[in-house]
Formats: sequence, structure tokens, C-alpha cells
Amino acid sequence: MADRDEVQIINPPNLIAQKVTKGGPDAVTAADLAGADERVARNFANQYVEWLAEDIL
Repeated sequence: MADRDEVQIINPPNLIAQKVTKGGPDAVTAADLAGADERVARNFANQYVEWLAEDIL
């Protein structure tokens, strides 16, 4: 058994960071993020009125 004064720090791998490519042909660009954000907002806008009606009624 380890001494009580001995500390072991375990850093698990950052799986999300491993999937992100910085630069190169497969990298995510600001335009990619803006386009994804716009598509998500557009999809939620269609459902927002329905959600609002459910919450109010």
C-alpha cells in the first residue's frame, strides 16, 4: 500500500479534444459552426410555438 503522503493524479483522456482537428481539410471552421448554429435555430424556431402552447395550456 502507498504511503499516505504519496498522491497519484490520474488524468483521463479528453475524448472530445481528440476528435477535433485544428487545421487541415477535416478541421471545423467558424463557417461550419455558424451554419450548424443557424440550422439548429431554424429547426427550433419551427417547434417553439408548439412548445410555448404546451407550456401555457
